[in-house]
Amino acid sequence: MNFNALYNTEITIQIRDSAIVIGFRQKTVAVGFRFFNPEGEPITMYQMRYNQQVPLSGQPVDKDGNPAPVDGVPTWTLSTPDFATLTDIAPDGLSATLKGIKPGSFQVNMNGDADLGAGVKPITSMLDVELLPGEAVGFEMQTGTATDQTPASTKKSK
Repeated sequence: MNFNALYNTEITIQIRDSAIVIGFRQKTVAVGFRFFNPEGEPITMYQMRYNQQVPLSGQPVDKDGNPAPVDGVPTWTLSTPDFATLTDIAPDGLSATLKGIKPGSFQVNMNGDADLGAGVKPITSMLDVELLPGEAVGFEMQTGTATDQTPASTKKSK
């Protein structure tokens, strides 16, 4: 018998009416992560002002977009850490807070291991983020160098 065919297969054994029933089902394998906005809607890109923050959450999914398990805790990284930081990463690795630093574009990466056994099958998904300039809250004023005023003419006209 070729046991390679059973790799990544879930086997169930049940006893029903004095009969043994053996079931075979392909295990769900994660192929990436899906990101969600605060309203729970899936997103692939996000825009906010650089002086804001936003909670992010990611879910490991299979090729059909269904939830799938991963081995261990997913990690979060930024393609360019100059524009933002990730804080408040949850113990299960499925959520974090993105805090802007300055305007710019970058990717938030979520990384995990889809191999539920001893091996490693890395998976990564990216969320494109654009941090926009903040709204004006006032004016910055500058002065020039003070000079004497030109005296007003004292001549009388005839």
